[in-house]
Amino acid sequence: MENFQLEEFAKRGNKLLDNTRKTFNNYQDLGLKFMPLPETMQPDDGAVKLVFVGQYSAGKSSIIKMLSGIDTKIGSGITTQESQVYQWNGLEIIDTPGINTELRPDHDEITYEQINHAALLIFVVTNEGFDDRMGHHFRKLAIEQNRGKNMVLVVNKMDRTALGNVPEQQEIIAQDLKKVITPLTAQDLFLSFLNTEYYFEWQTETDEELKEIYFEQSGYEKFVENLNKFVASRGVLSKIQSPLETLKNSITNVIGESENFSVDKDIDAAEELLRRRKKALIDGSRRIKNEIAELTDNLCSKIKMEGSNAAATIQPGITQEQAENNIKKAQNKVDDYIKSCEGKIIACISDICEEIGDEISLIDKSNFAVNVQINISNKFNIPTDGDKIFDLAKATKSFNGVAFTSTQAAQQTIPIIGMKSSEIVKGIGHLFNFKFLPWQAVNFVKYAGWIGAALTAFQILSKIFGEDEEKKMLENLRNAREDIQNNFDTVAENVRVELLGASEKNFEKLIAPAIQDAENKIAEFHTQKDKLKSLGYELQKILSDVETLMDEVQKTKG
Repeated sequence: MENFQLEEFAKRGNKLLDNTRKTFNNYQDLGLKFMPLPETMQPDDGAVKLVFVGQYSAGKSSIIKMLSGIDTKIGSGITTQESQVYQWNGLEIIDTPGINTELRPDHDEITYEQINHAALLIFVVTNEGFDDRMGHHFRKLAIEQNRGKNMVLVVNKMDRTALGNVPEQQEIIAQDLKKVITPLTAQDLFLSFLNTEYYFEWQTETDEELKEIYFEQSGYEKFVENLNKFVASRGVLSKIQSPLETLKNSITNVIGESENFSVDKDIDAAEELLRRRKKALIDGSRRIKNEIAELTDNLCSKIKMEGSNAAATIQPGITQEQAENNIKKAQNKVDDYIKSCEGKIIACISDICEEIGDEISLIDKSNFAVNVQINISNKFNIPTDGDKIFDLAKATKSFNGVAFTSTQAAQQTIPIIGMKSSEIVKGIGHLFNFKFLPWQAVNFVKYAGWIGAALTAFQILSKIFGEDEEKKMLENLRNAREDIQNNFDTVAENVRVELLGASEKNFEKLIAPAIQDAENKIAEFHTQKDKLKSLGYELQKILSDVETLMDEVQKTKG
C-alpha cells in the first residue's frame, strides 16, 4: 500500500528533530555552543496545510479519516460553524464548513479564508458531480482565481453509482465533469474517485477475497498516488526542505565544534599541565618514602647494634647490677634514636613538600603554562588576572561544564599553586606518639636473679664441680646474650614497621588528596573527550539520516 509521501517525509523530519534535540540535551554539560534548532519542522510561514472543501454532504470528514486515521467526528454536518484543524505529523489538515448550503452562506466566507493558506486544496464532490451552484464555486476557485494548480479534485461516494467504483463508471463521471472543469483536464486536477465506505469495510473484513475487493474499489491507492504526484510536481515538498536545511546546519556546526575540541591543542596543553603537576607530586611522594625507609633502616640497625653491645657485656665476672645498668643504658640510647628519627622524618616530609610546592610553582609560572592561560582565556572568553597564576580549574570549566575544585583536604595542605614549609609543618604537628613501651618485650630479667651470684662464685663452682659445670654456666651465659640480642632485634623491627606505617599514613594525608585531585581532573578530560566522540558519532548518524531524507525529497521533486 502506497504511503502519502508528504506526510511520511514530515513525520521522519519531526523524528530527526526530536532525536537531535534529545542528543543536544544529553550533552549539554560539555559546554559546547549548540546552534538553535528549529522549533518544528514546519516552514517559516507555518505548517503545510491540506484544506478540504466541497459541499457539506460530500464526505470530506470520511476522506480525512481515511487518509490520516484522525477521528473527525463524521456526521457533524452543517452545524460546524468553524473550520476544524487537525495536526498530522507536522502537517495541518483543515476541514472547512460545507459550501453551497444556502442555509449558512457565512460558511463560504470561512472556507475561502482557509483556501488562501492552502498548499494543497482538495475539492470534494459526490458521484452526482456539480450542480450549478457548486460548479460556480469550483470555477471561481480553479479558473478565475487560478487555484487549479493547487487543487486535487475528488469524487466521493462512488458506492452510489450503478457500476460502483470501477474504471467504466469513473469514465462516465469524468466526461460529465468536463463541462465544468474545462479548460482544465482530469490530469491537471489529479482527478480521484473514492468509496470511503469500502475502505472502512476493508479495515475490518477478515475474508481475504472480500478485503481485496473492498480495498481496490475504495480508490485509496490511486488517491494517494495522485496526492504524491501533486506534491512532487507542484513544489509542495520544497516547503519541508527549508527546515531540513536548518536542522542539517545545526548538526553540522556542533559536529565541527566537537571535533575541534577533541583535537584542540590548548585543551591538550592544559591536560599536560595537570600531568606535570601530578608527576611532581608523585615524584615527591616517592622521595619521601625512600628517605623515610632509609631513616628507619638506619634506626633499626642502631637498635640492633645497641642490643649486640648490651649482650656482649654478659661475660663471666659481671654482676647483676652491671648487667641491668648496661641494658638500661642501651634502652635509653634507643629511646634517643627513636626521637631523633621522628624529628628527621618530620623534617624530611616538610622539606620535600616544600620542594614539591616550589616545583609546581615553577610549572605554573613557566612560559608554557602562561601561553596556555592566554590561549584558553581568549578562546573561552575567560577574564585573566595578572596577579594570579593560571587557574586551570577555571579554564577547564568552559570546556566540560564541570567546575574542577580541589578537595578541602588538598586545599588545606597542598595548595594548587605554591607551598610553604611552615604551613606544612603546622599541618603535620607531632606525627608519632608511641603509647607502648617497646622494652616490655625484652626478657633479659629471665637471668637477672642468678647472674650476679653465679658469676661471682664461678671460679669456686668450676673447681668443686669440675669442667661440666663450667660448660653449663657458659651455655647459660650464651643463652642470655642471645635472648637479649633477639629481643633488641625484635624491638628494632617492630619500631621500624611502626614508624614506616605512621610516616606513610601521615604524609599520604598531605599529598594523596592533591594527587587524586590531579588524577580526577585528568580523568575528567578523558571522560569529556569520550563524550565528545560519542556526541560526534550520534550526530553523524542523525546527519546521515537527514541527508538521506533530503535526497529522497529532492528526487521526489524531480
